[in-house]
Amino acid sequence: MGWHMADEQNPDEVKL
Repeated sequence: MGWHMADEQNPDEVKL
């Protein structure tokens, strides 16, 4: 599970 967590490190993955 790493889609909303990416928002903290990768704003580009938050879109997933």
